[in-house]
Formats: sequence, C-alpha cells, structure tokens
Amino acid sequence: MRHIWMAFFLFRILITAAAAAQSVPASADPVAGQLEQLNGTLKQLVVLLNRQTDLQDLDLLMKRVQLGDGRVAELERRLRMEQADLQAAEKEQAALEQRLIEVNAELQRHNPNIPATELESMVAHMEADIKTVRQRSGQLAQDVAALQGELAARREEVRSWQGILDRRLAKMGG
Repeated sequence: MRHIWMAFFLFRILITAAAAAQSVPASADPVAGQLEQLNGTLKQLVVLLNRQTDLQDLDLLMKRVQLGDGRVAELERRLRMEQADLQAAEKEQAALEQRLIEVNAELQRHNPNIPATELESMVAHMEADIKTVRQRSGQLAQDVAALQGELAARREEVRSWQGILDRRLAKMGG
C-alpha cells in the first residue's frame, strides 16, 4: 500500500512538473526544450527519492532504537527479579546458618530435655538445607552476572543506534 501511495505521489509530481514546464517559454529547438524539461523533472525525482530513502532509513533507525529500549527494559526487569531472588536466598542462608549455630551450641551443652539424636538430625537437615540454598545462591549470582553483561551490551547497542540516528537527523536538519 505504501508503494502505491509513493507511486501516486511521484506521478502527481511529474504531472505538476510537466505543467510547469509547459508554461516555460519554448526554446528555439523543441527537442532541446523537452530534454531540458525532462532533465529537470528527473532531477526533482532523484531529490524526492533520496529524501524518501533518507526518511525510510530514519524510520528503521528509530524502530531499532525502540526495539533496543524494549529489550533493555525487559532485561532490567529480569535483573531486578533475579537480584531480589538472590537477596532472599542470601537472607535464608544467613538465617539457616544462625539457626545451625544455635542448634550446635545446644548439642554441645547436651540439654537432657532434647535427645541428642534429635539435635543431630536437625543439624544434618539444616546442613543439607544450607547446601541447597548455597547452590541456589551461586546459580542466581551467575544469572545476575550474565544479565548484567547482557544488559550492558544492549545498552551500548541502543546508544550506538541512537548516536547514528542523532547524526542522521542533524545531517538532514542542517
């Protein structure tokens, strides 16, 4: 559809140029006059087509910047979620480790009200939980680092496209 409108627009320009050319006084050689008119019309077409190409390039650059911004926003959202999960895992690990210290201290005192086997079982269970949380924290830390790297790359990509867009806009405006 866009191409049809462009063709229609160019056709109107040709008709307008032809009408304007007819109002120009005829030169001594009718063929030379027609060639001059045709040359002028073709120059106008070249200018218009170049302008259209520039506008399409700008449109593409703007879409790239918008797409990049969308990717950056999504990565930022994911990074915040991963960082929150990592903090929660670290808090859980700290709480488990503190509780393990308390249970080990209780085991050392050997409180007769609590059987030693029960305390030993609690220690073993807590150590397994701590190991699981540490593994999860390690994986989350790796995920956060990977997301930070990807986010930095995407931000740089957007800055690059934005720089190109700004230069092209300045060139067109000046």
